[in-house]
Amino acid sequence: MMSRSPSREHIVASKIRRSARRLSKLRAGRAEGEVMPHSLPTSSSDAPIRTAQYLRMSSENQRYSTENQRNAIAEYARQHGYQVVATYVDVGKSGLSLKGRDALRQLLSDALAAERAFDATMVLDGSRWGRFQNPDQAAHYEFLCRQAGLRVIYCAEPFGEDVAPITTIVKHLKRVMAGEFSRELSTKLARAHRQQAELGFRQGAKLV
Repeated sequence: MMSRSPSREHIVASKIRRSARRLSKLRAGRAEGEVMPHSLPTSSSDAPIRTAQYLRMSSENQRYSTENQRNAIAEYARQHGYQVVATYVDVGKSGLSLKGRDALRQLLSDALAAERAFDATMVLDGSRWGRFQNPDQAAHYEFLCRQAGLRVIYCAEPFGEDVAPITTIVKHLKRVMAGEFSRELSTKLARAHRQQAELGFRQGAKLV
């Protein structure tokens, strides 16, 4: 008498039982302190998250002084469980491009390195990250960081480190506004320079 081959339902049920047993073993191992595949080992759930901070000041603007930025970031870090372990500072640098911003260049380089000393980077707000004329440029640099597993946190912005879809829209608007501020300021400065030149004066100023 020929034995019947297992039905499809029987095969599926058998696979489910085997999967359940494997999952049970994995959970048991995790409870004993084993590291689950692809999970990140942590020494303590209370350990602060290591972060870098990026500061940029284009001129002697009291609101955006490096000291004020540093203090605001330190307060945010204290409240949210971060520890600042690295500082990158661009002083007297315009946010219109990456040109001359050696600190931001170094931050991006370190962020993409195979080994780094921090898992997040903090900046006061979007304008300190940059006033790029193309808002996609600012988004691109943040994207590079996030692709490398590095969180970018805007301490003085309402969205902070949120990555919800609505936050992406708000960030884009903020970047557009930051770039527009520079365009308007550039126009005003050019007009003022022309007027001063007509009066026989020479002046210079840096964009913020």
